[in-house]
Amino acid sequence: MTTKNEYLDKAKQQLSEWEGDLEELQAKAAGASGDLKAKYEEQMVELRAKLKEGEAEWQEFKDSADDVWEDLKDEAEEKWTALAQGFKGSMDKAKSLMVTKDEYLDKVKQQLNEWEGDLEKLQAKAADAAGDLKAKYEEQMVELRAKLKDGEAKWAEFKDSADDVWADFKGEADEKWTALTDGFKESIEKVKSFFA
Repeated sequence: MTTKNEYLDKAKQQLSEWEGDLEELQAKAAGASGDLKAKYEEQMVELRAKLKEGEAEWQEFKDSADDVWEDLKDEAEEKWTALAQGFKGSMDKAKSLMVTKDEYLDKVKQQLNEWEGDLEKLQAKAADAAGDLKAKYEEQMVELRAKLKDGEAKWAEFKDSADDVWADFKGEADEKWTALTDGFKESIEKVKSFFA
């Protein structure tokens, strides 16, 4: 069972880690420019707000009477867990802004390879399909192959972008890639549902 002091120490340590993460992010963001700088700043505002919320929660729990800690403990842990998850999500988003062009290209290429594998698995599953199921499958496979080809074209576009404009181009690349990924996942699930 966690005592109030143990809980407060753990939360205080987490707050210190978050402050360190923010300082590190701030240092990396200092070299950004244009659209990327604006996105960093937006994430920094969000992260600072979450840190401030965490500090307020910590103070609230610190100020609570020791004899009511047991009643507050579950609520405190739920609030802290939600706050920690929110901070992590915002930090992950901010860190994704710092991905280098080569790292981004590797990530996209890996995703394309996974999609290729998914298509091969579906092709094997569909080998025994017949009638309407086969027709539905073929129609969806044409769509999936087109999306894979589109993904390969996007990868080439990203690869051909000049290194010196990558930081500004990355936001646009992320939007395009996210839309393509969402569409591919939706189509893959549709095909999988044929065999469920």
